[in-house]
Amino acid sequence: MSTKPRLDYVDELKGFAILLVVIGHVIQFNTLNFRHNIIFSIIYSFHMPLFFFLSGYVAANSKAVSSVSEFRNSIKKKSTQLLIPLISWAVVATILNDGFTIALRDLLNTVLMQLLNPSLWFLHTLFFLFIMNYSIEFVLLKSKNARVMLLHFCITLVGLLIIIGSSKIYPSNISFALNYLFFMLGLFVFKYDALNILYKNKVIFLISCFAFIILSTSYDFSLQFSSSQKLIKLAASFFATIVFYYIFKQETSWLKIHTTLKKMGCASLVIYVTHLTLISYLPLKIAYSNPVIQFTAVFFTSLIWIVFCITISYKIKFVPKLDFVLYGRKKYFPIQDKPEPPRLKSS
Repeated sequence: MSTKPRLDYVDELKGFAILLVVIGHVIQFNTLNFRHNIIFSIIYSFHMPLFFFLSGYVAANSKAVSSVSEFRNSIKKKSTQLLIPLISWAVVATILNDGFTIALRDLLNTVLMQLLNPSLWFLHTLFFLFIMNYSIEFVLLKSKNARVMLLHFCITLVGLLIIIGSSKIYPSNISFALNYLFFMLGLFVFKYDALNILYKNKVIFLISCFAFIILSTSYDFSLQFSSSQKLIKLAASFFATIVFYYIFKQETSWLKIHTTLKKMGCASLVIYVTHLTLISYLPLKIAYSNPVIQFTAVFFTSLIWIVFCITISYKIKFVPKLDFVLYGRKKYFPIQDKPEPPRLKSS
């Protein structure tokens, strides 16, 4: 399954999103009472749904799965990109925590737990969302229904209701439903002009800015499991997708840091798995009574972490087998195009 050219504004927005992720984790692991930190609550009111929105947008920019072989190859590709780093970094974290004296059986149990209830949950969730999307796309391509957008929406809605309905048995499905909703929202915005036009409307952008500011500052992470806070997060995340999509899609000249954000966006998976595995082992304990000074320290610490992760990734590229194992990058197994059969000359 081939992929269309990368979109700069999407990479820049992914760079912005991964910066928020790192800032959130720096606050979580290096400050006191992070659950009551206003910056932490604002970030957690929307940052992961924004990431899933972008993932759906990127999925829509890929060539549709039109055959069984393409479906199989797509699953194989996503397994390599997402599940291999998921398992590998689980092993790294276990060794860092218990040393090389850990029994093989315990190591295998750790890997199994990562597949069932992973700490790197984003990779786990994203993998299943891509599988669901490939299945839906395959059904749509085989369908002769002229109203593809309506059919696509109905299938998505049915899937969402099934996920929510099973939440009594599997409570974590509520979180999965939220991620599924924003993944499909990103996909719809890319695929269907009616929604894309809505996202590019200036009046809607201004209304969304106001709504996002009110909702994100009202979100309290310490009460995240209450129904009211879940609704606030849902609404804040929706308006956030409009606000930041509009800002980054405009390619505004004041955004001088776009090159840096683009590099961070292209390395978002690398930054995510590396920093999340290592950050808890290198606590800095940032404690300042002045919130401005504290956030400044958190921000620059986050940038240092990102540079550190990208530097590690760059060094690992020179060891292709390790690069494949840790980051799922397939340069170790280059894909060779099959030569086309010779064409017969016409007489």
